[in-house]
Amino acid sequence: IRFVRFADEPAALSDARSLLLRQEGAAALQEIATLSEADRAMLSNAMRADLAYVHAAAAGRAAIASGTDLDQAIATLRGYLAAHGKTHNLYAAHEVLGDVLARAGRYAEAAAAYDHMGKGPPAIATRAASLRAELLILRDEPSEALREYKAAGAAAAKIEGEAGRPARLMADLGTARCHVLLHESDAAIAACRGVIAACVPGDAVLLSRAYLVLGRAQLDTGKNDHDAAVSLLTVDLVHNTVAADRAEALFLLVGLWERTNHPERARETRRALETSYPRSPWIEKLAATARSEEHTSELQSRQY
Repeated sequence: IRFVRFADEPAALSDARSLLLRQEGAAALQEIATLSEADRAMLSNAMRADLAYVHAAAAGRAAIASGTDLDQAIATLRGYLAAHGKTHNLYAAHEVLGDVLARAGRYAEAAAAYDHMGKGPPAIATRAASLRAELLILRDEPSEALREYKAAGAAAAKIEGEAGRPARLMADLGTARCHVLLHESDAAIAACRGVIAACVPGDAVLLSRAYLVLGRAQLDTGKNDHDAAVSLLTVDLVHNTVAADRAEALFLLVGLWERTNHPERARETRRALETSYPRSPWIEKLAATARSEEHTSELQSRQY
């Protein structure tokens, strides 16, 4: 179940829920704020419970995007879960909680939140394994993450019907990402091309991630800059509906353009990243990279 829509629910609740599904937390909170006293008075108990989830999850997504108010978002989500232990939003709430905890660097607590999802049906268990793998990547443990993604693939194989296909492909992309981190570029490229071949036009999230990981793998070879540029530009210009993927692609393109002596393209791409995603962690990574390069240049100048 992705969401439940109630008969006669206020338009603001419907719109906020749709924004949340696109992970636009701040916009969802703004939409909730437009609910009038009359709107709130007519809410059924079920609608109130759903509004509480949308509010808590939107606060979590907004905190992740901004990097601020993380503790408050964690408290709000935990309060929601304590009060609604049997909601249809249970697994989704645990996922947002885990994501906020991960953003705050509280990886052990994040893993515990994802473990609650692992108790769910195969589709949810697959998602949980993938999220635990993401945590291991954040902790720079790609070999362990690779095992989790293989577990995700095994869980996805148990999903019946069409839902199993994207779950299996996303697990394949996770293993490909681990191969990149382990500098096994050929295996990663093969896996990404296999996923792209298996996608259908509606697989926007899969295609975005597939071209992003493919671009990273091509960069890792050290000899496929042209192919990497094409893959990353595909994320930027074609499959660009996943904000996190596009921001990462722009970050990689800035470095690629600078390294291949295209300073104007690098400046334009940097502006696109800063304008479109002003609070993205990739902007801070750009700044950190620039500081590191300046430090290296200064050391070389002193040695000279």
